[in-house]
Amino acid sequence: MQERLADVELPYNAVPGLNPLTSPTGEIFRYIIESDRLDLREITELHKWVIIPRIKQVIGVADVSNYGGITTQYQIEINPRKLEQYDITLADITEKIERNNVNAGGSMLSQGDLSYVIRGIGLIKDLKDLGRIVIKTVNGIPVYLSDIGTPVYGNLERKGVLGFTDGVRDYSDGVEGIVQMLRGENPSRVLEGVHEAVNELNNEILPGGTRI
Repeated sequence: MQERLADVELPYNAVPGLNPLTSPTGEIFRYIIESDRLDLREITELHKWVIIPRIKQVIGVADVSNYGGITTQYQIEINPRKLEQYDITLADITEKIERNNVNAGGSMLSQGDLSYVIRGIGLIKDLKDLGRIVIKTVNGIPVYLSDIGTPVYGNLERKGVLGFTDGVRDYSDGVEGIVQMLRGENPSRVLEGVHEAVNELNNEILPGGTRI
């Protein structure tokens, strides 16, 4: 849209612009996630990859913001002696991780009237996947990342902490979601859809002991 606006001929001193999808009063729903089984990292991942995508499917929802929690990092605690033993540099490790953490397209496979899209799924899913990356081979034997270091979970530096209390619950460190409505939508209809999505998540999707 910005590129198209740049090509439009406007009167002198006219400055084009785009309004945001939401207004300052577009916030219509807030929620927290509580769980007696998941830690803060797992709750944050669940929110970003399961809860937010489901709520954003509701017609009239512009966005869902995440507040609190932690952003997971995959970290490798390297053993310097192993680097020297296998003649490996940190640059070698970085290159191998980058090359082994991608998806790849594979064109189409046609069978009769049907066509199948072929994709190679290569993104790292957990610490085990990270540790199984081959850094080099020595005399035909692979040297895995786990042979020269220990993959561990870490997190980005936190800029703040979300606290919540309502007289019943008292969380000193939690995760909150804020739902924003598209400009011009009917709040009652959008809220109804959000409540339906929350009920579906609580009753059918979220793991036991975890609720919105």
